[in-house]
Parts: sequence; structure tokens; C-alpha cells
Amino acid sequence: MIYLLGYGKANQGMKKFLDDKKIDSMIINEITSDKKGIICKSPGIKLNKKLENVVSDVELAYRIKPFKSVGITGTNGKTTTTSLISHITEHKACGNIGYSIGEALLEEDYYIIELSSFMLEYVKEYHPNIAIFLNINEAHLDYHNNFESYFNAKKNITQAQTEEDLLIYNYDDEYLRNIPTKAQKYCFSLKEKCDCYIENEEIIFNDEAIININEITLYGKHNLYNVMASIIASFHLGFSIKDIVLKLKTFKPVSFRLEKLNNQIYNDGKSTNINATLEAIKSIDNDVLLVFGGKIRCENYEILDEVYDKIKYVYAYGEAKYKIMEYFAGKCIMYLDLYDASIAAIYDLDKEVLLFSPGHASLDQYDSYIERSNEFNQIVQDYYKDSSLKYR
Repeated sequence: MIYLLGYGKANQGMKKFLDDKKIDSMIINEITSDKKGIICKSPGIKLNKKLENVVSDVELAYRIKPFKSVGITGTNGKTTTTSLISHITEHKACGNIGYSIGEALLEEDYYIIELSSFMLEYVKEYHPNIAIFLNINEAHLDYHNNFESYFNAKKNITQAQTEEDLLIYNYDDEYLRNIPTKAQKYCFSLKEKCDCYIENEEIIFNDEAIININEITLYGKHNLYNVMASIIASFHLGFSIKDIVLKLKTFKPVSFRLEKLNNQIYNDGKSTNINATLEAIKSIDNDVLLVFGGKIRCENYEILDEVYDKIKYVYAYGEAKYKIMEYFAGKCIMYLDLYDASIAAIYDLDKEVLLFSPGHASLDQYDSYIERSNEFNQIVQDYYKDSSLKYR
């Protein structure tokens, strides 16, 4: 018997897979002493202690049906990189991106998997043939309690890899340079010459300039890391440089990741941690009016020190607004919700860029970052239809 703890998208997909394989399973809401079989935990459920019989969906799937995959993790950039490799290779993306592992196992033959720390925490046997580790910064500390625990979960992406597997990692991230692994290591960098790097605005791979960075559809320096990781992975999957470059030029950016709504307004609603907001601000040349807030999750606002002067004013909303106000004292005002904060920011907009990059989880007022991001787009659209709108 396999017990499915929680019944979100991940375990809904796993239930379909188990039923197809005629493997007995039962949905449960808590772990009790009589549950002696394997327990497949939904990613968002936090346990008070780690149990040997608890696994994630990707681990359970691999034990039942070992499969080949590219696995992508990191604090930021996972969805963009997963989507880009999926676009290049035409293998469907699954995992944390929203298409569950269980559903994918019923329909696909090769897997491009976005792997969250929640999934990797409960991995022992699963190992991607190609692992990508994009970066590591403080995040999800409300769940993992400390950075070490969070990093240890992420490192599970490579702990079971063999000498035949590949680990592609960000050389510019000091935490990743010496990560222990048995896999063959390939690195990418914006600062050093390595397997894939930038020189004179050209991406260099295998000692050849393959594409000018201005030909890439993704906006922002941080996205160059995602592009370089995707190039290395796709090449080792057997795709030619010519085909990879063509796909790089036709890739449509992920929704709500520095999505340009007009010449002055960007929706970076997928930003659910402070590091993502930092990278978004660094990618913008102008001063910024920042719409910022959401659920409190042990955020370290000092991460924004290096762009503090670039942020002209902050429009804070949601559960975190009081803490945001403390950090941005003197150039911040609090609002009840996203609507009021956004209308005020649009109304104040002059020569700056208005950036919606919330930097916090959405779950204080929304079911998901997607719902929150769609609302911001609607607010902007409605404002420019009727510019007489003001905040309430």
C-alpha cells in the first residue's frame, strides 16, 4: 500500500499513475502509527521530523519506473530554464512547473523536471541524467528553518548521480563550486572563462561564439545564466548548436518573469523571494517604483542593500507590509492590498520604471502567484482604459 499525504497536483498525478499500474494507494491527511507502507508527501506539507518511509513524488516515480531526465533546481530561474530546455528539445516540462510527475509518466518518454527543495528533500534513489544547479540563496526558511537545511535538500539533486551523469552548475555561485558529486561537471559563468561564458556580448561554448546576447528574447543579465545552462544541457542531449541557437531566438519568455506590459511597467510576479526581486531590479537601468509584499517567510531585506538607492519608492502591501516599512523607512507607504498599492504606484509614475516584483509568497491573500500576477495585469489594463481610477 502506498499512502498519498495531501492531494494537491503532485499527488493527484501520482494517484493516476498508481491506478494505471494497478498499485494500491490511499489518500491520507495525516501520518499515523498504522501507516507502515511508503508515504508520498505533497511538496507543500511540512513534517515535524523526517521519516524514513516518506518520499516525494519524483522519488516514488523513479522507484516504480526508473526514467531518464534533466532535473533543474536553484533558488531562482528554475521555471525559465526548465521551459527553455523544453522549448529547445521539445520534451514536455513537468514537476514543480505545474505538470505533475505522475501525469508525465503516463504520457512522456523523457522528462525535463523542475525540482523544488520540497521535492528534493525526500529523494534518495532518484538521480537525473543531467542535473542543473542554477544558484543558491536564502529562501523557504519558514519551511527548512535554516539555510544549511535548505541547501542540503537542494544538493540531493546530485547525491545519487553516477560517473555517467552530468552536473551543470553556476561557477559564479561560491556555494556550488565545490559541491560533492560523482557526476561529470560542466560550469557556466558571467565572470570567468569556463565551459560556457560571455565575452564581448557573445555566448562562448566549446570555444566558439554561438550567439550575441542581444539576439536572445529573455530580458535581464540573470537570464543569461539560465540560457547558458540550457545550452550545455541541450548540447549533451544531442542537439546541434545551430538548432539550439534557432530555438533561443524563438523562445517566448515565461509569463510574469519581468513581463513587459508597456514601456514603463513590468510584471515580475513570479518573484516570490527577495533574491528574485534583487535580480529584477539589477536588470533595469532606470530608478524603480517597487510594488512589493505578500506573506512573511523569514525574509532578509538586507539582500536589497546593493540596490537600495536605485529604489525611489516602495508601495508595500499584504502581511509583510509592516516589516517592509521598517527596512524602507522614509521611502515607503503601506497599502491594504495589491490594488491600492498598484494604483498609487501607477499614479506616481514619472520617468521611473514601475516594477511589480513582490519578493514574497502570495498565500496571504491569493491562492497562487499566478492569480496575484494576473490581478496586477488586470489592474494596469483597467487603469489605462480609465485613467481617472485612483486607489481606494
